[in-house]
Amino acid sequence: MVPPMKLLRPFVVFFVLVSSVVHAGERELSLTPSFSESPTAVLPGWALGVEPVAAARTTVLGLPLNMGPVDRILRGVIAATLVGIGSYRLATNQPSPGWSVAFLAIALIPTATAATGYCPLYQAAGLDYSF
Repeated sequence: MVPPMKLLRPFVVFFVLVSSVVHAGERELSLTPSFSESPTAVLPGWALGVEPVAAARTTVLGLPLNMGPVDRILRGVIAATLVGIGSYRLATNQPSPGWSVAFLAIALIPTATAATGYCPLYQAAGLDYSF
């Protein structure tokens, strides 16, 4: 269900633009809003009283984001490969199931770092590949 304020946003922006043109007074009438005179006519979020928020540089868990998208994709591919190898070994009853469990357990590390975007080894080394 869409929140009611999101449904009203286009109408509020239109109302602000029209009211800024109607109440232009001595200045020339124009549909191009001016930043100095009416910031509400420019940004629809401001028309609803919402302040712009800077993008968060933290992960879902509140940890600093220090991995880039390429690194996360590569770790996801590595994790999927390890899960595939471990699952295949379990499904085909390979002689040592311990290795299958080891592959599945090791796959948790790249899965967790790819999902969160945080690598504790990068932080310990002072590296930051996020952009």
